Amino acid sequence: MQHRKITASATAPKLQPVELAGAADLADADEMPAANGAYTVRPAAQRARFRWRHAVIIFTFLAMVVAPVVWLGQYLFTIAAPQYASSMAFNVRSDEAAAPAASVLGFQFDSATETDAEILNAFIASQPLVETIDAALDIRTHYARPLEDWVFRFHPSGSIEDLLTYWNRMVAVSLKADKGLIEVEVRAFDPDEAREIARAILMESERMINRLSQEAEEDATRFARAELERAEDRLRAARQALTMYRSENQIIDPEAVVAAQMGLLTSLQRQLADALVEYDLLGDVAASSDPRLQLAERQTQSRIEVIENRISEEKAKLASVSETPAGNARPVTELVGRFEELRVDLQFAERSYLAARTAFDAALEKARRNSRYLATYKPPTLAQTAQYPQAFTILGIVALFLFLIWSVFALVLYSIRDRR
Repeated sequence: MQHRKITASATAPKLQPVELAGAADLADADEMPAANGAYTVRPAAQRARFRWRHAVIIFTFLAMVVAPVVWLGQYLFTIAAPQYASSMAFNVRSDEAAAPAASVLGFQFDSATETDAEILNAFIASQPLVETIDAALDIRTHYARPLEDWVFRFHPSGSIEDLLTYWNRMVAVSLKADKGLIEVEVRAFDPDEAREIARAILMESERMINRLSQEAEEDATRFARAELERAEDRLRAARQALTMYRSENQIIDPEAVVAAQMGLLTSLQRQLADALVEYDLLGDVAASSDPRLQLAERQTQSRIEVIENRISEEKAKLASVSETPAGNARPVTELVGRFEELRVDLQFAERSYLAARTAFDAALEKARRNSRYLATYKPPTLAQTAQYPQAFTILGIVALFLFLIWSVFALVLYSIRDRR
C-alpha cells in the first residue's frame, strides 16, 4: 500500500491527525509523526468487492430483460404464424362541378366529401361490416386457424365484440379527410384470404357510398316528389269525377249535344222562314177561287205548323232533359255548367301535374349531379412475402421498455439502500 508523505514547515501550523469518513472499516491509522515530522494518511476508499446487491442487479437484469427478450424472439421467429398484407386505396368523388369547394386559409376542401370519407372510415371499423364479411367469408375460422400461434390468432370462442377488436388490429385504415383518400391494409394468414377480405371491404364500401348517395337523392327530391304525388292524385280525382259524370248522365259531351240541337233549331227556323215567305207569296199572287192555290196554301200552312211544333219541341229539350238514369229531368244548362266545371278542374290538374313533373325531373337531375361514388385507384394487392409480425421491431420496442423498467427498478433499489 502506498503512503503519502506530508512535510511540516516551520511557518505552517502543526497538522493534527484527522479521522476519515468510514474509519470504522479501516485499520487504526498511525497518528504519530515520523522522524522527519511527516504524517502517514491511509486512503478513504477500499478496493471494490462483490456484494449481494450486485448479484440482485445481475439477476433482475437477466430475469426482467434478457429472458423475456429471448423468449419473445424465439416465439416470433419459430412459432408466430406469418401474416400477409393486402393493401388498397380509393377515394370518394362527386359529379358536382358547379359549386366550388370551400376555402379556409388558402386550403381547398369539400366538406361533403370529407364527411363521406369519415363516415366510410367509421364504417370499415364497425360491427355491421364485420358481421357481413364474417357471414360471407367466415373470417372467424380463418383467423383462428394457426392453433400454435396463440398470441396473434383469434380465439374461436370469442364474442362479436372480441372479433371486432381483433378486426381493428388486422385491418389498418389511413384517412386523408381533406382529400377524401382512404388507404386500407388487410392482414391475414394467407395471401389469397387477405385479398378476398380486402375485396369484400371494397364491395361493402361501394354499397355504403351508393346508399348514402341514394339517401341524399331522396332527401333532395322529397319535396318535389310529394308535390308530384299530390298533382297525380288531383289529376286522378278530376278524371274520375268526369268519368262518373258521363256515366251518370249517359252523355259524353253535353256541349256537343247542345251544339247539335242548336244546329237543328237553326235549320228549322230557316225552313220556317222559307215556308212563311212561300205562304205570303201564294196569298199575294193567286186568286182565292183557284183550287190549286188553295191546296198549296193549305199545304204550306200545314208545313209551317209542323215546323213550329218541331221548334217548340227542340226548345223544350234544351230547357230540360228527361229520362236520366236517376229518373229526374235536369236542365241542359245545368248539365253543361257542371261539365264545364269538371273540364276546367281536369285542365288545371293536368297543368299542375306537368309543372310538378318538370320540377321533380329537375330536382332529380340536380341530385344525380351531386351524387357521390367510390373511385378505386389502387385495387387490392396479392402479397408474395409475409410482412408481419415485424419481429425485429417488436423485439427492439419490448427490449427498450424492459430495459427502462429494469433501470427504474435498479435506481429505486439503490435509493432505498442509500437512505439506510
